[in-house]
Amino acid sequence: MNRAKHTPGPWARHEGSVHAMDVSLIAQCSNNNGWEVAQMNAALISAAPDLLAVVRDALGLMTDNSPEIQALRARSLAAIAKAGGKS
Repeated sequence: MNRAKHTPGPWARHEGSVHAMDVSLIAQCSNNNGWEVAQMNAALISAAPDLLAVVRDALGLMTDNSPEIQALRARSLAAIAKAGGKS
């Protein structure tokens, strides 16, 4: 599976911004619904590299041919594609 060409994690959140470990800025979040929403958006973005790794790892465990597992596998593959810029 091709790996996305994004800034490698881990990423860290500081208030409304997300930085890579080399301190390069990944995202600056703001929101018209308030500072708390912006901080939670930054928290979600900072978790992205970890979440992507977990989904990739979990794919190897999705070997059951039940409809539920196959649906989960399809959703996982779609999420990985979206993270790689393909949707």
